[in-house]
Amino acid sequence: MPNLVLVHGAGGSQAGWNYISQNLPGGLNILRPEYDIMATDPYVIINTICEQITDRFGDDNVTYVGHSLGGVLGGWIASNGLINVDHLMTISAPWNGSPFARWLKLVFRNNLFEHMNPGSEFLEFLHEKTFLRPHTNIITVGGGNKVAAWGNSDNDGTVTVESQANTPQGFTKTEHEYINLSHTEILQSDKVRDILSRIIHE
Repeated sequence: MPNLVLVHGAGGSQAGWNYISQNLPGGLNILRPEYDIMATDPYVIINTICEQITDRFGDDNVTYVGHSLGGVLGGWIASNGLINVDHLMTISAPWNGSPFARWLKLVFRNNLFEHMNPGSEFLEFLHEKTFLRPHTNIITVGGGNKVAAWGNSDNDGTVTVESQANTPQGFTKTEHEYINLSHTEILQSDKVRDILSRIIHE
């Protein structure tokens, strides 16, 4: 029975995956890890996610799906071999960070978002990593927002298209999928569900 891990983004929750998880084929072991968005260090969140995955699946392979921050964290987890990820799927992930993180820092009063600023040490380290297994990177291109883009760059309302597309070069089996939905609408997408169903049953 395939093991599926669904990790939400900043400001999200397990409930964000309700539509997709409830409309997937049966016969799946699904885990939706929870973490404290008020944690100020991404490595603390990574450890929390990995502990929940290991408690549930041990050393078994998993398909890891992460939205936004959850996708970037998944890239770190997979490329460092912290969990046996046989397919990584990232959705609306800010690989190059997002200037919008500065606004989120003010809203949540949390330094975690410093690590999601463009040029942060955490993101620079991630871009030096290697992941040799399949990676599906979904790029959302609807719902533009000038604040999110910090200018006039195409974006999904939160993350620029350029940042989503700029995956680490060491992720050698990345395939990009462009979908005309916003950063939040994507979690209600039948196309995402269909892509994920295909991945699980490959």
